[in-house]
Amino acid sequence: MIVLAGLTVGCSSPGAKRKATTVDTPSGQPEIIIQSARLEHIQAAAREFFAGRGYVESASRHAYELVFDRRIEDSKKPQALRIRLRAAPIDSTSWRLAGISLRVEDWRGDLASESVVPYGFAQVQEFLEAIKLQVEFEK
Repeated sequence: MIVLAGLTVGCSSPGAKRKATTVDTPSGQPEIIIQSARLEHIQAAAREFFAGRGYVESASRHAYELVFDRRIEDSKKPQALRIRLRAAPIDSTSWRLAGISLRVEDWRGDLASESVVPYGFAQVQEFLEAIKLQVEFEK
């Protein structure tokens, strides 16, 4: 939790080095390719992965998208970290799974707003790779 909060807030000292905002993928953003798997298996693995880390699943507007939130406990305001995963079919059995890290202000409120947290991209990439390993292990 502290690590995720640190990724969201970052270090405010002027001379501090920040983590890279891109990852080593074709798009520069967190993504993986999962072959020979059904979408249902990928989504089940993602749900299990994030539930085990204290995230709750939130509603999504798309069938191929999953949204996971985790409240920022240290904050006096209702804030959360959000991971949004979106699957895109490559062919009948292969999927591109992309993720993005977000900070949610006024979490679960009427005026909730999201902002991208590019400093969390490296960690989201690690999450995606762990989900891929889990899917491949369960084949």
